[in-house]
Amino acid sequence: MQFDSLKILVVGGGTWGLSTCYHLALRGYKDITCLDKWSYPSLDSAGNDLNKMVRSEFVDDPVMQQLSQIAMHAWKTDPLFKIHFHETGRLSLANSSVNVPEILQLYQELSTSPHRDQVRWLDNAGEIKALFPYLTGAMTGWKGVFNPEGGWVHARNAMKTVGDECVKMGVRFVLGTVNKLIYHANESKVIGVECVDGTQWFADKIVLACGAWIDTLIDMQGQLVAKTWTLAHIQVTDEEERRKLKGTPVVFDVEKGFFFEPDHDTGMIKVCNEYPGFTNYQNIMADGKKKWISVPVQSSSIPTRSSREIHDLLLSLKPEWADIPLHNARMCWCTDTADRHYLITLHPDYDGTLILASGASGHGFKMLPVIGKYVADLVEGKRLQPHFQDAWRWRPEMNGSGRPADDSRPGKGGDLNDMEQTGWKDKPKSSIEY
Repeated sequence: MQFDSLKILVVGGGTWGLSTCYHLALRGYKDITCLDKWSYPSLDSAGNDLNKMVRSEFVDDPVMQQLSQIAMHAWKTDPLFKIHFHETGRLSLANSSVNVPEILQLYQELSTSPHRDQVRWLDNAGEIKALFPYLTGAMTGWKGVFNPEGGWVHARNAMKTVGDECVKMGVRFVLGTVNKLIYHANESKVIGVECVDGTQWFADKIVLACGAWIDTLIDMQGQLVAKTWTLAHIQVTDEEERRKLKGTPVVFDVEKGFFFEPDHDTGMIKVCNEYPGFTNYQNIMADGKKKWISVPVQSSSIPTRSSREIHDLLLSLKPEWADIPLHNARMCWCTDTADRHYLITLHPDYDGTLILASGASGHGFKMLPVIGKYVADLVEGKRLQPHFQDAWRWRPEMNGSGRPADDSRPGKGGDLNDMEQTGWKDKPKSSIEY
């Protein structure tokens, strides 16, 4: 079979699904279908958001460093992507004995970067405020590093642009909630998927790019876990203040969280608290068997803990914002692997017909311009570069417990079923429809 006659089905219309469709279409494939329960960009996608950080500060991880630099180049130069990229830089802050060494190491690593002459070490609150006077908190004992490279992307708009470009190139987007895979009679291949309404979709190659939902469709053998992070927005209504804040860097307190400049059109500021994420463990029927896994639940509210931590972040850095009402609070579901490397590989059991694209581990969106290239290579039966192939391989041995360690991110996480998660209006349950 000629590759250009392949029938390809991409499950998931989020960041990686759209990127995969885009790169396949660029290569001339004519029969590409993208299936999701929502129109693109999928409302279930972690990337369907006001802002996402874009950076390339991964000096201690050669794989992520190379990939992030390739992506950064695309954000800066590719006409399709650069219209959404705001190179404001990033200000990293810390004030504890645990985290100050972390940003000191970051500063030392950035001293070898192309922008090293502009990288600034800020040794106290006075130096921080001299450079960024809009930060009005006391910040006693704080240290900072400013890196001019990087910034943020209007994520939702960027994803829509990619989706629109896919449509122009002939990609077909269809609606449906997938609830199981369809196997060949001898179970050596995956030949399609079935949706909750009984609709079936068949293809020569199936790509699962469904983020935190992937473990509900295929047994991932404990290689990843679905986690959710919380976010909210405050609104700056004063036009003069919004004008002064235009172009300010992403502020990232490695202990408390981060926020962005106000949205140019609405004045909304996205604020996120920093923590390892909530899980939602449920005993559900998935992939033909009963499984105890973390499954996504969509919500337009967040636990009291998250609201309090957002308040504390703002109180520390911009106290006049601390008591502004929160808007559009919600959860953002992602998948973490135990080693925080992606899982982009052929499934070893299905003769090259099932391609997995998951395990973003908090670094998925920034790769929108390029990640689909590697998934497309797998669709074509190509081998990835050895360092990518090794890092992103099928590796159930990474965590024998079947539950990736909570220390894959700093701090202490929790489960949405825990009694202490008060203030959360929605009952923890799966958002999977059966």
